[in-house]
Amino acid sequence: MIILALLINFRFFLMAMVMSQYFHGIPKRDILLSMLGFSASTYTVTHSHLSAENIKDGKSQFHFYLGVAVPCFVITFCATLLGYISAEHLNYQSFSLFLVMLVPIHFASLAAKRSGKDMSVLATMMGGICAPLLNELDMKLVDLALPILCGIGIAFIERKISKDKTS
Repeated sequence: MIILALLINFRFFLMAMVMSQYFHGIPKRDILLSMLGFSASTYTVTHSHLSAENIKDGKSQFHFYLGVAVPCFVITFCATLLGYISAEHLNYQSFSLFLVMLVPIHFASLAAKRSGKDMSVLATMMGGICAPLLNELDMKLVDLALPILCGIGIAFIERKISKDKTS
């Protein structure tokens, strides 16, 4: 179990190496301290933006990262504290479906937004519809097939939108 956890989280080593290359001229202690707010989401948003915008100034890149990481860290801290405090008063079973849906919908939305065709709302809606179905059916084949079918559906909708725009 420990080896599996190390392998899964080894990605942070690689992501931190990539991110630290952006921050030219920033003291190492500032970079290390800022990495407390480092997550897969902050990496994805920052790396995508810095790659797309072609910003070369290390200070500007670092400030953009802080603009993403600091609010995420504050929200994560507050949400964790709120969850800890409210755990005694709320029934976890009523929130379990929401929690299971949240992460896949979030990353589907980020992936769709990255496509640049403003499909994030559609991907979020499809995830919101599909996630409860997947949880209720509890079949491994459906867990694989439904996301693929949703992706194909998004591709067809994108194709139709692009055809309508060119017509």
